[in-house]
Amino acid sequence: MTRVLKNIQTLKKMLVLETDIIRQVVNKNKSCLYAGYPGLISEFGQPFLDKTKSPFMGTPRECYKNCFEALFCFKDFIYCEGYACSDKTAVLTPHAWLLNRDFQVIEPTWDKKLTQNIAYFGIGFSRSYVFESVNQNQEYGILENYYRNDFKLLRDGFPKDALYFCPSSHKDILSPEDV
Repeated sequence: MTRVLKNIQTLKKMLVLETDIIRQVVNKNKSCLYAGYPGLISEFGQPFLDKTKSPFMGTPRECYKNCFEALFCFKDFIYCEGYACSDKTAVLTPHAWLLNRDFQVIEPTWDKKLTQNIAYFGIGFSRSYVFESVNQNQEYGILENYYRNDFKLLRDGFPKDALYFCPSSHKDILSPEDV
């Protein structure tokens, strides 16, 4: 768990840096509240530390589709998007995963050998919002499609009841001096 905590802290630091760069360089449009995908994750994201074995394996490199389709079979699962990183990568990887009712990460896409010490930092979404977004955009993924509808997510944030806040967020592990 200690390596996962270190990876969460590293991920959060990279996320803050990326958000700042987007604000300074790209996001000069004052009508946007959030600096791209990283800005949304910085504002609404939370770390997920606990993990459990996935009851199924999806198609490699199709995390958004795997997690979306799982919602039809596993009615208690929560759909999440955000970033994941390990101690083997120094890159923020946009990713989707699931949570069970105990708020444990379920990783249906990445190979078990590759997911040791993975840090997950992201947003849980309500089922209704996930279905509505995929139906409206005709694409899997919510945050990867932030530019849709004239950047509405960046301008206005999430609609009421879109987010699923998890009580076991572990936000306390990210003290101000960590970021």
